[in-house]
Amino acid sequence: MIFPQAFRGAIVPLGNTLIALTKNTTIASVIGVAEASLLMKTMTEDYASDILVIFGVIAIGFIILTLPTGLFFGWAGKRWAVKR
Repeated sequence: MIFPQAFRGAIVPLGNTLIALTKNTTIASVIGVAEASLLMKTMTEDYASDILVIFGVIAIGFIILTLPTGLFFGWAGKRWAVKR
């Protein structure tokens, strides 16, 4: 059977795709472009000195979403790697 061999070789690329899908989905659905533009405009006008903190909080949120997935698929890729 080809599927078990193909799946073992595709674990890491599947993880990368899942991480990209997670980031793109959260950007597209939770934070709409118009909403993000209005929020950034408001935050820049009201809290210009704290803009790096705001970006840092958003970045940490994405790290929390994607890092466990990346670590899991990296571990799974090494564990079930095709022996060459």
